[in-house]
Amino acid sequence: MGTVLEVRAVTIEGTQSGAGLVAGGVLGGIAGSAFGGGTGRRLATVTGVVAGAAAGSAIEKNATTVQGQEISVELDNGEIVAVVQEADITFWDGDRVRVLRSQDGTMRVRQ
Repeated sequence: MGTVLEVRAVTIEGTQSGAGLVAGGVLGGIAGSAFGGGTGRRLATVTGVVAGAAAGSAIEKNATTVQGQEISVELDNGEIVAVVQEADITFWDGDRVRVLRSQDGTMRVRQ
């Protein structure tokens, strides 16, 4: 248990598993191969793969980016911890909270 000292809004960057990159590259390559012939087709295909991969990666990152909060908590034992988590619960300075700590060291704040 502890007391919230400060809450700051943060943006939690999205993950990039590579799925968007691969899917975008494949779709871009297919679209690019529909244009031209010979060397022009190969150039359009390569351009489509590169552009599609970049777009797919950006789409994946944007889809997984969320608003979060950094919550500074003074635990009852005097230790001060800062926890970054999704902004799914509203916390205010002075709130009494429970800090859950997993075995891998990650923490979550609950009311």
